[in-house]
Amino acid sequence: MLAAHNVHGAARGGGMLLGMGATAAASPLVAIERAMVRLRRSITRRELGRRMLGPGQAEAPTDLSQLFAVDAVDDAAAQPGAQLTVGAVAERLGVDPSRASRLVASAVRAGYLRRVASQTDGRQSLLELTDAGRGIVEVMHAQRRAYFERLMRDWSERDRAEFARLLERFTCALGTLEATPPPSQPRARRRSGKKSAVVGGG
Repeated sequence: MLAAHNVHGAARGGGMLLGMGATAAASPLVAIERAMVRLRRSITRRELGRRMLGPGQAEAPTDLSQLFAVDAVDDAAAQPGAQLTVGAVAERLGVDPSRASRLVASAVRAGYLRRVASQTDGRQSLLELTDAGRGIVEVMHAQRRAYFERLMRDWSERDRAEFARLLERFTCALGTLEATPPPSQPRARRRSGKKSAVVGGG
């Protein structure tokens, strides 16, 4: 009888789990998560960057990491009052300063970036695009937009505008969340000597 009760309970619990799974599968958050994972995989493989540049781009750098640094400087330059430093590159790429420094150094050697002294603080080194750097930025913008055009060739203008609005809203929320300090974790409560004595005494 006990076994039958357990089987019945397990079946009921399994039904609840199936119901929860069906609810989760129907959730928009699940679809968003899966889409973001696929996007992350494409970015990790650098396939997205290669496809955006397109074939036959002789002026494009062979090392895509140089593009990351150039892109970060170009993005920072578009923000009023932004400091175009290695630190700004690190912040925009989400990497540590040493990694950002190596990326910047590679782009400088390739001739896409140059270091200039700050007008307000001679001890600080700022970054700016060279003519070659501005040229590669123009190539990147043109190729990206052409790539998105191919991706969305069957989309209506209304769908494109709605996607752009929601994506901008999503990235703004993401930036706000990343700038917010994580909540402090509650400290584990220490067991009192009295409680330990009771437990130990059994």
